[in-house]
Parts: sequence; structure tokens; C-alpha cells
Amino acid sequence: MSIENKYLQTVRSIYRGITSPKDDHLKEIVGMRTPREECTRFNPPPERLLPEIVKVLESRKDISLSNLKSDLGIKRSDVMTLFASFIDHHKIERVKVFSPYTEGAVAVINGVMEKQLPVTIPEQFGMALGRSEGNISLAVIYLSLATRMMARNSDSRIFPISFSDNAIFLWKNKVAPFGWVENDSDEDPAGDTYHLWLAALAGISREEKSDPGPINKAKQFVCDNTYPHVAGVTQILRHEFFFGIQGLVGHKTDDSELQDKIEWPTHGVVDRVGYNLGRYTVNFYESHNHIDNPL
Repeated sequence: MSIENKYLQTVRSIYRGITSPKDDHLKEIVGMRTPREECTRFNPPPERLLPEIVKVLESRKDISLSNLKSDLGIKRSDVMTLFASFIDHHKIERVKVFSPYTEGAVAVINGVMEKQLPVTIPEQFGMALGRSEGNISLAVIYLSLATRMMARNSDSRIFPISFSDNAIFLWKNKVAPFGWVENDSDEDPAGDTYHLWLAALAGISREEKSDPGPINKAKQFVCDNTYPHVAGVTQILRHEFFFGIQGLVGHKTDDSELQDKIEWPTHGVVDRVGYNLGRYTVNFYESHNHIDNPL
């Protein structure tokens, strides 16, 4: 695949992510939020999340880290294409590079669904490491695919099995909420969880050094100025650009349609924490030096 076509596909995925169609049936299932006062447990706060992840890593003696590009054939553009849009919303074939990892993702899903209490981010990581035999990159890929599929049920094109509406509904109470934004009275644990793991995968991808120096630095610059700001940029593109264009061509956007496009503020915090979590996990593996505050 040519460089031009590879990045054109990424742009197409970003466009589909911004203009993703509204699924009223799915929205009815995933749109129900959990009142914070009804939550039984929460994920660690941002400043404690990385130390808890490090504890999980230190508890194992078989830790390894696959290079996404050279070992697994997953390029930075592939990660960005996956990150930008649900797979069922476009026909881009390149995302099938993730298909070999859906079996591991299904195993992680089954493990989480068997638990009685909501599973926290460090616990999810430990479970995925068990499935990946200690491989950090594979564990994060499994979690990225598993948590987004169960949160929104819109990546079925690469999954070998389908999931019922009931399974998607039950998943919402199987992963721990975050409680990180004070003005959020309700929680979207399923959505926040997949945001964190997709961002962590992006962080791992960012840290790779498989390209020549100047090219690698340029790609890292793009990553650093994209992934941590996805929630905010998406709002600008959806509300000010996309809906503005619709207005110019005569499509009137009512308040309810606009509200459907508004992301919850926790997603923005989770994107930043997850991205840096992925980066610092690579750093910890390579040098055992880490930063206590992933913000």
C-alpha cells in the first residue's frame, strides 16, 4: 500500500468518526448512565493509576513488549485509523490487521463478565497480561478491542462472534467507573474504559522508534498533538465545522441532534491519562524509570 493511500485511509476513518451515523437502537442501550452514588467501586484516581499499573507489571516475571510495527505489522497509521472511527462505520480493509487479536479480546471479555464486582483498570490489565503471557503490547491490543466492542458494539466486522444487546447492557456494570470529573453526576464506565485503552495503545505506538530519526520525531509530533486532544477537537469539528457545513447545504440541526453529538467531559481526561499511561508503560519496561503523575 502506498504512503498516500495509507494516510488517505486514516483521513477517511477520521471523517467517518466525526460524521458517524446515529443508531437509535444502540443509543438506547449504551446511553443509559450510572448515577455516581450507585457505583460500588471506582478506578484509582489519575495520580495513582500509573503506580498501580507498575505494581501489576512488577508482580510478573515474564514481561515482554512487542514492537507494533516490526513484530506485529501494526503501523502508527493503523492505530490512528482504528482509534478514529468504529470499524462498522467504514469499509477500510486495513483495520483487519487487528483481526488476529480478537480471539484474545474475546477471552478478556469473558474473564471480565465472570467477575461479580466491577473490574478496575489495573485488574483488567492483569487479566489481559495473563492472556498475552506477559506481553504488554498484546495485552493493550486485547483490551482496546474488547472494551470498545462491548461499549458500543460497532466493531463487529473484525470479530469472530457477535454480542447480544443484553451482553452490551451487562458490560456497563462489569467495568469500574472513573469519577474523575467533579461536575459529572453520572458515569459512562464502558465508554471511558475503551477511551483509556485505545489511548494507551496510541501511547505505545507513539513511543516506537522504527522510523529514521527525523521521520519518527515528525510522527511523534503528530501523535502528541492529536491523541491527548481528541475529545476537544472532535467537539470543534462536529459542532462548528461539520454542523456548520450541514447548515450551508440546507440541513437544519435541531438541539436534540446536537446533544447526541456531545461527548461526556470525562472522555477528555481519560484520553490524556491513557495516552501517557501507554507511553510511560513502555518507558518503565525499557528502563524501569517512571513518572508518578500520568497527567
